[in-house]
Order: sequence, then structure tokens, then C-alpha cells
Amino acid sequence: MGLRKSGNGKKLLFLLILIGGAAAAYFFLLGGGGQEDEKVSFDPSKPIATATIKINPKKTTTKPAIKVVKASLEDELVEEEVISKPAPTPKKAIVKKPKPIKKTPVKVTKKPAKSVGFKPYVLNIASFRSKKEAGGMVKNLKADGHLTYVAAATVKGVKWYRVRVGFFSTASSANKVARKISAKHPDASPWASKVKKKEHDRFAR
Repeated sequence: MGLRKSGNGKKLLFLLILIGGAAAAYFFLLGGGGQEDEKVSFDPSKPIATATIKINPKKTTTKPAIKVVKASLEDELVEEEVISKPAPTPKKAIVKKPKPIKKTPVKVTKKPAKSVGFKPYVLNIASFRSKKEAGGMVKNLKADGHLTYVAAATVKGVKWYRVRVGFFSTASSANKVARKISAKHPDASPWASKVKKKEHDRFAR
């Protein structure tokens, strides 16, 4: 009986020691991680040897290798993305064509000839059957600065070329010029006469 009791006591003590050690480890992990060593002993009556359990705290360590791998993977991904993007196409320079300049036509307006007041008097210088002879007289009188022209007329079926100098507003002003012409051209016999407005407008300046 005594042997059984002592054997049962040892088993019980061993179980208590295991339970106490487990409890101590649990509490150490929860709140006592800063201590280096912890001794757990159970001594009900000091006849039995004590048991000591040492628990080292777990230290968390970083894993630089994983970070390096991640960084390298990101770099590769970035490089792949950069390579896969197509190069931007250069923009074509827009050249603006100059607008055509519209040329507006310039209107040339002819100024009407200044109307000369009707002066009905002329000087009949000479009459010729030949147009050529009449032209020679006209040339000489124009050289003197007189307004000279040839008026053709048919008298009794015969055509005459009359050399005339004009135009004068009065007969007296015409006679003054007639005297000057007679002095310079002895072959001329000027005399004053009236003409129609139609002839005046045709030859007057």
C-alpha cells in the first residue's frame, strides 16, 4: 500500500510540474517576453527534486531577401511596361497655306471732255480742189499756233477742201487774227463766217 501511494504521488507531482511549466510558458509568452530566463519550480515538501524549464523569447526577424525579390519583380514589371508602350508618333507640322489675295478690278472712269463754249465764227483761209494742197496749208498754220482744220464741201457737183481757222466768239476777234495771217501768208485770203454747232463740236478743242 505504501509503495502504491508513493508511486501515485510521483506521478501526480510530475503532472503538476508539466502543468505548471505549460502555464508558466503561456504566461511568459503573453506578458513576460522581456525577461531572458524564467525558472519554474514546484516544492510542496522539498523531498522531491525540482525541475527547471528555460524558455527563450522568440525574436521576430525581417526577411530582406523577400523584399529584394519583390523590388526586383517590380523593377522587371516596370521595365516590361516601358518596353511594351509604343513610341509616340511625332506630330506633323501644320503648314498654313496663305489665303489668295483677291484683286479687285480698278475701274477706270473716263473723264468727259471739257465742253467748250460754242463760238460760231471761223476764218476761211483758202479752198483747194486737192486734199494734198489743203493739207500743206493746214501744216503751216498749225506751226503758227492756230487751230486749223479742213472742211469738205460740194458746190455744184464739185468737191472743195476748205482750210479754216477757228473758233471765235465775235467777228471782230476773228478779223484781228485774219490780218495777222495775211501778213505772214500772202497767198491766203482769210474772211470770217459763221458755222453750225455740229462743226464746232467736231473740231473745237
